[in-house]
Amino acid sequence: MMWADRRFGAGHKTSEDFQTCGRTIKTGLIAVDIVSHWTWAATLLQSSNQAYQYGVSGPFWYAGGATIQIILFGILAVQVKMKAPSAHTVLEIVHARWGTVAHLVFFFFCFLTNIIVSAMLILGGAAVMTALTGMNTIAAAFLIPISVCVYTTTGGLKATFLSSYIHTVIIYVALCIFAFTVYATGSDLGSPSKVWNHLVIKAANKPVSGNQDGSYLTFFSSNGLTFGIINIIGNFGTVFCDQAYWQSAIAARPSAANKGYLLGGVLWFCIPFTLATCLGLSALALDLPITVTEANEGLVPPAAAFFLLGKGGGILMTDCPRGLRPTAVDLVAWMALGWLGGVGLLGLGLGWGWGTWGRAGRHGAGLGGMGAVTSSGSAELIAVSSLFTYDGYWHYINPRATGKQLLIVSKIMVLVYTVLMGVFAVILQQLNCSLGYVYEIMGVLIGSAVIPIALCLMWKKTNKWGAIAGAVLGQWCGLIAWLVFAKIKYSVVTYDTTFENYTMLTGNVVSLGMGGLICMITSLIFPEDYDFVSMKQIRLLDDNVDSDMGFTKEGEDSMEAMDKALKFILIWGGLLAIILIPIWPLLALAAGTFSQGYFTFWVILSLIWGLIATVIATLLPIWESREALINVGKHLMGKGVKPPGPQPDYDSQADLKLGQAPTGTTAADDSAHNSKFNV
Repeated sequence: MMWADRRFGAGHKTSEDFQTCGRTIKTGLIAVDIVSHWTWAATLLQSSNQAYQYGVSGPFWYAGGATIQIILFGILAVQVKMKAPSAHTVLEIVHARWGTVAHLVFFFFCFLTNIIVSAMLILGGAAVMTALTGMNTIAAAFLIPISVCVYTTTGGLKATFLSSYIHTVIIYVALCIFAFTVYATGSDLGSPSKVWNHLVIKAANKPVSGNQDGSYLTFFSSNGLTFGIINIIGNFGTVFCDQAYWQSAIAARPSAANKGYLLGGVLWFCIPFTLATCLGLSALALDLPITVTEANEGLVPPAAAFFLLGKGGGILMTDCPRGLRPTAVDLVAWMALGWLGGVGLLGLGLGWGWGTWGRAGRHGAGLGGMGAVTSSGSAELIAVSSLFTYDGYWHYINPRATGKQLLIVSKIMVLVYTVLMGVFAVILQQLNCSLGYVYEIMGVLIGSAVIPIALCLMWKKTNKWGAIAGAVLGQWCGLIAWLVFAKIKYSVVTYDTTFENYTMLTGNVVSLGMGGLICMITSLIFPEDYDFVSMKQIRLLDDNVDSDMGFTKEGEDSMEAMDKALKFILIWGGLLAIILIPIWPLLALAAGTFSQGYFTFWVILSLIWGLIATVIATLLPIWESREALINVGKHLMGKGVKPPGPQPDYDSQADLKLGQAPTGTTAADDSAHNSKFNV
């Protein structure tokens, strides 16, 4: 696909294209890319664990508590287009406003975010690989990022978008298969009423501590609510401080900045809401023998998938019978086809075609988890590459670097971080940090930087030193509160006491709250009067790839339309966030313990949401890119229309000024080429 794009479409071999895709990605692809970024291994593994521990409230709090960040980030995406249209990274925006000290401080927080996210991806993926194949966990931790590195180094951000689409479609197919197996066609369960009956029996025999009547079918869950708050705070950090989400906002065409993030949040919601609910609750209903340790490692969905679609009964993933594991031939074929498809899970999806339903069940357990690792891992590779290329090498080492030099550095950093991803995951694995532990502590470590980064774009009065102090001191306060609470409440500071819900809640709340308070109070006392002009002067290198940064003179992609786009995302994003948190949970509380009828309604709603999301995520990107796809198809048959004029080697003219066309072409020719052939 990348070859076809470069040969017949608008693919360019420049650093700008490698990192920003020419800033012309449309709404559908932005939305599925957001779904893919946000579908970590933890999304499928840890969200199902919440259902397994707390019942129906767990996956909802995971879904709702992680959707509002994506929706609200759409506000920042529009602000980027309005105030810093030529930026490559969020740190360039910070540097343009506050200078070197703030740039280095927030570089630390952004890179720390990438480390945490990458480690969680590899921890979850390695756990699934080990459970499926018996492979050594350390070997899996290094092999997984290497498989992702291949296509990321070749295609850059555009390869990430394409793999995101493939991965997202496969995830939605898996969602439909598992949901209908649990609620409609499965022999073990097969209907909402059977699931409800099994959960009632389970609660009678093993009631949930902290839930109303010990039921798994209620929102009156103190532990579920505590996790929800931790989830909301922690995920603000992993969205607002992760360059991967800023990268998508930068790559989006102006009209897609608001709609893409709003749609992406709505589409993503059903993955934990539908998929995690059905797998987590089915593991409970079937009374699978999963230990607490295995659940915290994220092995609930693989266990449920093995039982539902495999030949065996209740299987523990850490002691899976050899006969139900993929053979070496299966594994090699899976990885080979995955590489050819540009994403590890494509081969697994194709593998269903030649295997029996039993074999699909054996492999299906790894479908979602490994897909999340491959696509999200690619996004993290590009994000870190961008930070070190533009904010490290270009800012401090070689400010006069050419586009060709930056492209080389970008690819080198992808290779370097591929190795580091494995190293970080192995360090956490050797420290016996579970996926759940890393997931819940991330808000303590990075939550303090959320409000200062957001206010950098949103508030002209934000004080530089207040933002720096808020991020640094907020983190220190969060860590101190986290450890002190564990000591006071449990008399000892250990892995287990620091992993308790209320301990994690304390650290998360203090980190986010103190970071915001310090920043805002300082800014109110010593306000700046920033005009945002320096953000608009962030320099481009290969600016002739798209010198207008995706803007048109009129229409929905014009600068004038951005005010309307901002108003749209403020109204609809804010409304949807309020509906998800707190209106929906309050309505569910009114139901008390779910009756069979209410639970059936809950299931039907999740199925409808999942089916609609599957159709939109699959078809919208294709529809929006239909002209380019048709043109590529015609070229392959020898009937295509060639681009107007040869594609120049932009990197050989890296120091062109804004708006200047390359030698041998006119600005009009270059603009026409980009507008006609961009996907």
